[in-house]
Amino acid sequence: MVSVSLGTRGDRHRAGSPEIEIKTALGGRIAQALLLGIGGFIAVLITIALMGRGTPWAALAAASLVVWIAYHYRLLSMAVVVRGDELEARNLFSTHRIHRASVGDVSLGESSVAKSPNQTVVIRLSNGRRIPLDACARTQQSRRKRRRVEDFQRRLAHWSDVGENRGSGPGADDSQPAGEPGSSEAGEPDTRLASQPDPAGS
Repeated sequence: MVSVSLGTRGDRHRAGSPEIEIKTALGGRIAQALLLGIGGFIAVLITIALMGRGTPWAALAAASLVVWIAYHYRLLSMAVVVRGDELEARNLFSTHRIHRASVGDVSLGESSVAKSPNQTVVIRLSNGRRIPLDACARTQQSRRKRRRVEDFQRRLAHWSDVGENRGSGPGADDSQPAGEPGSSEAGEPDTRLASQPDPAGS
């Protein structure tokens, strides 16, 4: 299970600076880099030895090395980055770019890297498609980590203006509903005309 951390840039007015950035924590990234290096070194040695013997297994060893490097590269690059109205989800096996207007719901669920008892944040698009965010995955056996995932979910829901944060998050419509003719506010009758003196009676 990978560990993740949330980073919010202090200067959001800087060009290209993400509003929300969720990625693998430094400790997890170091562990993954070490595993990548050690495993890759062993795979290189095996590939060279097999190639020296002229065995067809050398091709399989070389292919395994490529898969190993690609897999750990994706692990190291997993992230959720929000800039303005666009969210970029760099998952383990794919990358998604999601526009704020296409988000229908932000909830908690499972993904390919977050099987029970682990959970992650899941974005449901307006067309019904579900996109789990692998970088948000956390085990639910720890209360601190469980709250961490819930915090990710709240922040992303606030960004997308869905759920409890609809109408209060960034980009929300702050305009008031227009009143009906003859009313000062929606649902409240306008009594100002009734309080004016009748010109005919003066």
